[in-house]
Amino acid sequence: MKKRNLILKLASLVLLAISTLSSICKATEIPIVAASSDLHNVLPKLASRFNMETGLMIHFRFASSDALVWQIYHGIPYQLFMADDKHSIIRIMHFGKAKNNPKIYAIGHLVLFAPLNSILSNPISFSELTYLIQKNKLTRFAIPNTEHCSYGRAAREVLMKMKVWVKMQPEVVPALNTYRAAQTSLNADGGIIPYSLAISPEFKNHGQFIIIPQDLYHPIQQEMILLKNANKTAIRFYNWLQSPEARFIFRQNGYDVPQN
Repeated sequence: MKKRNLILKLASLVLLAISTLSSICKATEIPIVAASSDLHNVLPKLASRFNMETGLMIHFRFASSDALVWQIYHGIPYQLFMADDKHSIIRIMHFGKAKNNPKIYAIGHLVLFAPLNSILSNPISFSELTYLIQKNKLTRFAIPNTEHCSYGRAAREVLMKMKVWVKMQPEVVPALNTYRAAQTSLNADGGIIPYSLAISPEFKNHGQFIIIPQDLYHPIQQEMILLKNANKTAIRFYNWLQSPEARFIFRQNGYDVPQN
């Protein structure tokens, strides 16, 4: 019975979201971008710059890529999907929701982050992390969910290559998405979070971090795709995101960009 009630509540929330977002789209004709939560810092900057250049506005909603796929499948009227991986995009194409072929728009990076006064921040290092795990001194360590986020899967890969993944399982706090993981790390011993979030004022002023070497995890290639109901503004924003100016903003905010 409880499970049935939960399903009914979730279905009601989806219907409410669809109704609300549909009303926004119809009333303003402003496209809504479904955005992976690692973009929490950079996407508002991109949208602001796009608005300055074109006079056009963009709305966006953040969640894990996996959650956004579920929302798109159930009819929420997003017009552009900016995922943190390629597998989510493949699912969208399989569902027949895509308007075009996908493009890699950014390549993400991971950092080891520790809040100020953390046991891990004296100073922060991979050797200190390994030592604290081996001595059972770590109590809470945040990473994005390994099932729903490519950043979470990459974080797990890092810890596995460091040979500490199994031992630190009791201390790992898997957050729902990358942004939640960054928030959780502020109240933990530390965490593995996106570089793009670590350098934002919300986090860099409250902790320290070191960039995780790329050879510890597979590249996080982030893809985007236009959805079937994309209007002219969404298409224009999609094309603008591949411009030199947008690529510069991505680089300024912790990403690499693919070569043209």
